[in-house]
Amino acid sequence: MSVIQSSSAEASQQANELLSGNESYCSFVMQAIYGPSPVPGSNTHDGTATSMQSSLASYRSLLLSDAQAIVQTGFSFDSVDNTLAMGLMGLGGY
Repeated sequence: MSVIQSSSAEASQQANELLSGNESYCSFVMQAIYGPSPVPGSNTHDGTATSMQSSLASYRSLLLSDAQAIVQTGFSFDSVDNTLAMGLMGLGGY
């Protein structure tokens, strides 16, 4: 018989793994090349750079939100497991 056991520590570990490398990836910065002497394609490059920065910021925000949800879910499952276990042992709970 298989056993399903929740672990808030495991959930935290999974959240940390999700975020590992996130800062260096999302902090990538492209420099604008449009200056006093614009060259062909500089507007396209700079527009793309701005779009990429915005996309990376959104991606970072999504990862942080997901990591927080993983941790919260782990704590919630852990709490319910403990309550149910105490109830099964006649120590309270449901």
